[in-house]
Amino acid sequence: MVGFGSVGYLLLITFLRVGELSAIMPFRYSRIVILLILGNLVTEECPSSSMLFGSALVTFSGLYIIWREQLSSKRLDWK
Repeated sequence: MVGFGSVGYLLLITFLRVGELSAIMPFRYSRIVILLILGNLVTEECPSSSMLFGSALVTFSGLYIIWREQLSSKRLDWK
């Protein structure tokens, strides 16, 4: 199990070096949602409301930054 996690993390680092950041970051933020679901299914752990609020805040902030950067790059291409 540790081997899969290590390989996955190494691939993530490689993709961050090679790929475009705006294409990769939504997958990093989806990791929060996936781990919340796995934590609930595997350990029957119920996240608190503050944890859900913080996770949503981090995820939506990152997605907003990606969206804003895409808009600003389109404006620079347009000029």
